[in-house]
Amino acid sequence: MIRVGVMGAGKIATDHIKSVGQVKGAKVTAISNRTKATAEKLASENNIPKVYKSHSQLVNDPDLDAVFVCLPNNLHVKYVLGALKTGKHVLCEKPIANTVAGAKKIAAAGARSRRIVMPAYVLRFAGPAVAAKKYIKSGKLGDIYHMEAEFQRTRAIPGIGSWFTNKKVSGGGSLIDLGCHVLDLGTWLLGFPKVKTVSGQVGTYFGNRADYYQRTWWTRTKENNTYDVEDFSAAFIRFKQGKQIITLNFVNSWAGNVPKDGWRVWVFGTKGSVRLSHSDGVSVYREVNKEIKEQKVKVGKGNLFLNEVRYFLECVKKNQKPAVHLREAVYINEIIEAIYTSSKRQKEVH
Repeated sequence: MIRVGVMGAGKIATDHIKSVGQVKGAKVTAISNRTKATAEKLASENNIPKVYKSHSQLVNDPDLDAVFVCLPNNLHVKYVLGALKTGKHVLCEKPIANTVAGAKKIAAAGARSRRIVMPAYVLRFAGPAVAAKKYIKSGKLGDIYHMEAEFQRTRAIPGIGSWFTNKKVSGGGSLIDLGCHVLDLGTWLLGFPKVKTVSGQVGTYFGNRADYYQRTWWTRTKENNTYDVEDFSAAFIRFKQGKQIITLNFVNSWAGNVPKDGWRVWVFGTKGSVRLSHSDGVSVYREVNKEIKEQKVKVGKGNLFLNEVRYFLECVKKNQKPAVHLREAVYINEIIEAIYTSSKRQKEVH
């Protein structure tokens, strides 16, 4: 039995707890949260025997085999390193840190450790992503030269005044929260090519307005009204893969004027293109008899969070290094930092 401890009691922690409950041979046996009453409620609902107010207490629980770090971004380094010191495997929510320096600390500690450390880039485990990856690897797209990637929500800022909207804690706004997902997904599909140049722009257009209204997620917290992060980001990135230059157009928002929430990636090659999204599955577009025809690709079913958790626990069981590498998580943090830097300097960065 793999005994799991979960740090945090928010939405993502709840998703992970529910997922572990569906994996044979694993059980959440401890949870920690700064508001103990919230953790106690979640523990009661999911038959979790131990509840800690201190994350350090959970890290030092000798009866745990693995921990899930579902905490504000600025706490990831401390508790991932703490878990490794006490001999535990770690699933760490994205981004693995709120800075590049922090991400590199985790990557270095993970490399030294004999334990499994996996960044939780969950979109890789979505059915459309798995199907698209397989198709792209087949080479049927020809030479890939361009990609479009977006993740947008409409009026869905995650709690104005919460840690999400406090740059000191989160490291940024919609870019580091949502944007990291499709930056990871897109570059994973390409095999993480070398970044050549980045031109980015971030902006705050919604959450700082008195007339802003919230459609989903939660509204202003009672803690404070801190909102010093972006709720929109865009970037144009050049990659170099061998002799080939690949470009990426990226856009991301917490609160844009879009009809529905969701992510979308479109990969363009000389022999065809593949489009994938959370709601429309996977479509391939190729020339047939001088016309562009659409072909739907079969997509596997299953909850992406469950797929991710099951994979991580299988890696723990087999003591197998996961295919979601820490160096890739550092790479994503570096792209995010380059977008912020480009926006601040108002020029392309290399």
